[in-house]
Amino acid sequence: TAPPPPTNPPVPAPGQPDLAITEFYVDPASVAYGGSAQATFTIRNAGSAPAGDCRIQYTWTASGPGGACERRTGPLPAGAEITLGCTAGPFYASYNTYLLVDTGALVAESNEDNNWAGFMVNVAAPALPDLTIEELSLNPWPYWGNESDARITVANYGSGDAGSFTLYYWWGDTQRCEFRMDPLPAGAEVTTSCHVGPFWYPFNTYAIADVISEVAESNEDNNRRDLYVEAG
Repeated sequence: TAPPPPTNPPVPAPGQPDLAITEFYVDPASVAYGGSAQATFTIRNAGSAPAGDCRIQYTWTASGPGGACERRTGPLPAGAEITLGCTAGPFYASYNTYLLVDTGALVAESNEDNNWAGFMVNVAAPALPDLTIEELSLNPWPYWGNESDARITVANYGSGDAGSFTLYYWWGDTQRCEFRMDPLPAGAEVTTSCHVGPFWYPFNTYAIADVISEVAESNEDNNRRDLYVEAG
């Protein structure tokens, strides 16, 4: 004979939701300097009970405005998932971006340890120009008391465009030609000239591009070229 049913049967424990990050990627994973990327993330309720609306935060910079975006899942039944995304950037340095589900911990879950994921976004070095004096010459070659024409060619050997800059050619202790040069694209060169002299004694003439350091360059040590004049 079967025993009689208990008068106070145990009540099963209620299920709990479990919000988990099942997919998270950033496209492109390697971003050009100053570029942006699209973050995509999928959140699944892997628990046995529905989850209420929760907040998701994706952060891509350490601080500052525009460094994070926020999304909401809306109510999520057990077993359901939702895919969301946001645009991140611009990026000026490599940074370990991260995603946090249920910010503020408003949803009681069976597992609170799977609400975070990180992803390193690598930023390529910026394309920089490299200004150099490719040519410095005098024609005719100066002698005592003679004047001449200086010819100066500036080339951009870098991978980035150079903005406008100042160019000097010194041909005496206090005498110089000064030029305000237009922007110079990567791989381009430009030639300018000026009338100089008279030369009364030997002097080390020289040209300097980007005299007041207006252009950030990949190499700042090749902006000068010297030309010794043996007038006398």
